[in-house]
Amino acid sequence: MSSLYKGAKDVFIAALEHEGAERDAFLADACGGDTALREEVESLLRFHQNDSTGFPTPATAPPEPPPPRTFQPGFVFGMRYRMVTRLGKGGMGDVWRADDLMLDTPVALKLIRSTSQAGRERLLQEVRLARRVTHPAVVRVFDVGEADDEVFFSMELVEGQDLAAVMRHAGRLAPGRVIEIARQLCAGLHAAHTEGVLHRDLKPANILVDQHGRVRITDFGIAVPTGASAVLAAGTPRYMAPEQRTPGAAISPQTDLYALGVVLYELATGQHPTSVSPGATQIVPLSELVPGVNPALENVILRALSPSPQDRPASAAAFAAMLPSGEQEVHALRGVVLETATQPFWTRAWWMAMAGVLVVLVALGALLAPLSRQDSAPPLTDSDTIVLADFTNTTSEPLFDGALKVALAVALEQSPFLKVFPDNRVQETLRLMERPTDTAITRDVAREIAMRAGLKATISGSIASLGRNYVLALEASAQNGDVIAREQVEARSKEEVLTALGTAVASLRERLGESLQSVTEFDVPLPRATTPSLEALHAYALALDPAATRRST
Repeated sequence: MSSLYKGAKDVFIAALEHEGAERDAFLADACGGDTALREEVESLLRFHQNDSTGFPTPATAPPEPPPPRTFQPGFVFGMRYRMVTRLGKGGMGDVWRADDLMLDTPVALKLIRSTSQAGRERLLQEVRLARRVTHPAVVRVFDVGEADDEVFFSMELVEGQDLAAVMRHAGRLAPGRVIEIARQLCAGLHAAHTEGVLHRDLKPANILVDQHGRVRITDFGIAVPTGASAVLAAGTPRYMAPEQRTPGAAISPQTDLYALGVVLYELATGQHPTSVSPGATQIVPLSELVPGVNPALENVILRALSPSPQDRPASAAAFAAMLPSGEQEVHALRGVVLETATQPFWTRAWWMAMAGVLVVLVALGALLAPLSRQDSAPPLTDSDTIVLADFTNTTSEPLFDGALKVALAVALEQSPFLKVFPDNRVQETLRLMERPTDTAITRDVAREIAMRAGLKATISGSIASLGRNYVLALEASAQNGDVIAREQVEARSKEEVLTALGTAVASLRERLGESLQSVTEFDVPLPRATTPSLEALHAYALALDPAATRRST
């Protein structure tokens, strides 16, 4: 009970900085699904608002927020922004995709419901500080103001989804991808810290992943200048450094690096550091959860999670310098070359002869390849995005409905080469096509979405019974219907379906243009990347898309 009270106290202190609907949104985010924690915090808040007689004090009662206004696509907000579609909705307000008619560019328009003086000051602080930072890994803020009884600001539109959504799909990411994300986040934080800005609320929900796989830091809502002190605890408790929980304690760039360590720990292991061993004083090393994790990656993450700021990396640049550099892979390749060079002469001569034969075969292949590929579509590039169609299930086993599409998305999202069109963008495109958002994504519908969104390809899958075995097929097609690549595998049992699907995806990735080295590096077996249980994956798929239940019946 003491640990519950301590956690409730931390959230309570942070909640005092919010009011009305903003406080409700903060509590929902901070407490998650922990009902006991939410009840304890609300009890503390009620006690705080009561005077000694036990009755609410009118002077401290939060003002009622203005009723939310309903906007429709096509509405021109503030005589400047044409609403296109709502991207998100929360306790503080809405985020819309809009067209800036003055700049002639699409933007993300954030509307804030609270018009209290404190809310206005927080918004102005966010914009003033965020506009100082100019870096590819930080979302740019354009404008701020009031219009139509709403406080608003516009920012760069990032096509993609937040890192929290990626984690919900993938569970955890391949170590190479974690390192790549870490480098980008270090660069963005370094740019902010150089401008004297501390984020204070770095978390997966505030990190966007665009269509090219690049990450972007957003939401500087509680940012402060370097050198400030934690007057009141502020931030999301699960990602707050110890000094953020201590009023009056100095905060520094190392405060943001602590949150970065938590984010990277989650990405690498699929678990929050405190959820692995609740109540423990020591963080469980990553290598105990993910065998074979790079020691350098583990070391820098654990250092960032040190309770004392002095024990963490000195800066974001120092953090990046401690990340694996890739030289280990180079040395490994050198070892193979040296070992080959010291083999007996007859062995080297045999290899040289075989190399000569291979040269002839490659030359013939190069001459014949144009003839065999005249009618085929070109492979993809790392700037292309694909749309996933629903799996066609002819096995009469509902267990596969939805589950295999989720597994396919997880397998493809491991790749730094391929980008999957997010589900929310699929629904947005369906609305623009004047179709219900729960429309089944058949091959033809997926092709229409690709054409509407200007995407190059679609991937569809199917599963069929073959006696006691299962046959899985994947097909990547261009907008015009031309087949780019096909893969087919067979699973000897239901338990082997996910493993077989992962094998098919790995082969398909290579056929679509990804290098073999990249496929090998970013390829966690699906039973580990998701779950070995098809039943659990099916339930998860239905939770993500309840409409799938109606479509499959």
